[in-house]
Formats: sequence, structure tokens, C-alpha cells
Amino acid sequence: MAKKKDPQIFERITDKQEAFIHFLCNESMDFDRSDFDSKLIYLTGFPSVENLSKQEASFIIDMLKGETEPDDTPRYPKKESTLREDARFLPTAYQIKGIRESVKSLGWDEAYFNTWLKKRTGESHIKTLDRNTAQNALGALMKLRQLRYTI
Repeated sequence: MAKKKDPQIFERITDKQEAFIHFLCNESMDFDRSDFDSKLIYLTGFPSVENLSKQEASFIIDMLKGETEPDDTPRYPKKESTLREDARFLPTAYQIKGIRESVKSLGWDEAYFNTWLKKRTGESHIKTLDRNTAQNALGALMKLRQLRYTI
């Protein structure tokens, strides 16, 4: 009998997390924007909070509060089976990681990627993708990467 897959899920950052991160950035006296942007780029490929997962956002919040070291890594994404909500339609962490890596490899910035994504899928941002659309976007990006290196 085949083992049922239980993928890690990309849970989008919540509005509360996003607002709290902005609050912490604005309230911090020793906040260094370039270090913060570097950490976001390291995690997501983009200097934008809205691209974070819930786990990455929790990590950033802990970092801004001084409860974790900047060199630490975020918690692993949750498995589909552990989520209370129906997660069958949420993109997998693997898909989002592949999209982020592909965009970085292609040298695209966030605005260019979002424009491409809108034309390709009808979605204007990575956080609005469902699992099927994320897989289609990832496949297209992988083909673009292959074309880039074969020409």
C-alpha cells in the first residue's frame, strides 16, 4: 500500500503578524533597515514582509524582540495533516521555495515577478497562490531557468 503524502504547507503571514512586524520596526531605537532587508531577502528572495510564511514571520518577530539570534533559522512549516483547516489547496513549502529560488536565479525583482505572475496565472502576488496555481507557476519558472542556461 502506497504511503499517503503529507507535505509541508506554506501558510501565509497573517495580517496581525504583518502589522506587528511593522510596529516593532517602527518602535525599535536600534533598528537597522539594511540588516532587516537582508534577512528578508535571505528568507524569501524579496525585501518585503508580505512574502513571509507564518513560521518565517514568527521568526522575524522573535528576532526583532531579541528572543532569537539573526543567524538562527525559522521553524519548519507544518505538515498538511497537522493543520486544523483544510490545507489541500494551500501551496506546499516546496513549491514556494522553488518559486523563490527560481525568481532569484532569474535575477528578477519583486515587481517584475509579480507582473509576470499576474500575466501567467492571473494572481498578482505569491501569497494568493493556491497549490495548483503554484505548481503551474513553478513549472513555468523551471522551464525559463532551463532555457536561460541552454541558450
